[in-house]
Amino acid sequence: MLVITRCFAPGFFMERNAVHAPELVAQCAQITDGVPMSDSLIGQFLQDLRARGFRGEISDNAAERAVYATDNSIYFQMPQAAVFPRAEADVVLMMTLLGEERYRGVHV
Repeated sequence: MLVITRCFAPGFFMERNAVHAPELVAQCAQITDGVPMSDSLIGQFLQDLRARGFRGEISDNAAERAVYATDNSIYFQMPQAAVFPRAEADVVLMMTLLGEERYRGVHV
């Protein structure tokens, strides 16, 4: 599984508190969902990935992204998508696309 995020800027991280976790998920979803996925760089990347024959699964819905938003530390970062390659060719395809100049802003 690879998690695709918009950025790794320190200001983007949010402290996770068990009492406020639902509010943090909603707040973080608003931050990352401000641009329609189809119009964003990451949306274009995912469309291109599918068009070039990616056979694995791609999840960009908010509920699934929330599952991958924390590593059980105090930090919470809502990813833009989670990608599950099925074969080595899927990983090679993804890394090839990430190497293209137009996708330099996509972080894995």
